[in-house]
Amino acid sequence: MEKDKQLNTLNEIRRAISDNDALRLDPDIPEEDRKMLETVALTLRDMEREMLSETAEDLLDRMEAAAGPLKDMAAQIRSRVADMNRPSKVLEYIKKVLSFVTGFLKEAGRW
Repeated sequence: MEKDKQLNTLNEIRRAISDNDALRLDPDIPEEDRKMLETVALTLRDMEREMLSETAEDLLDRMEAAAGPLKDMAAQIRSRVADMNRPSKVLEYIKKVLSFVTGFLKEAGRW
């Protein structure tokens, strides 16, 4: 719920910035009003930056919380892959030994 409020506030600030920019850029307004609108624009932009940083911090916290289980799953997958590769490594070793023995027997048979 808090996140929804933050997003709504951010949207309201952005609308206010847009409205303020439309007024501020109007060539028919007096210089004194333009200066006041520029001050308001700076304040609104600061508020927007603050809201964005709060939203970004919340997002980073959630991403870090989600990364923990992913790290655990990655470790389990690496472990299982290593376990699955052991029999194939043993078979490769046996194949090399048998190839060597077969080659040795062929050479011995030639004599």
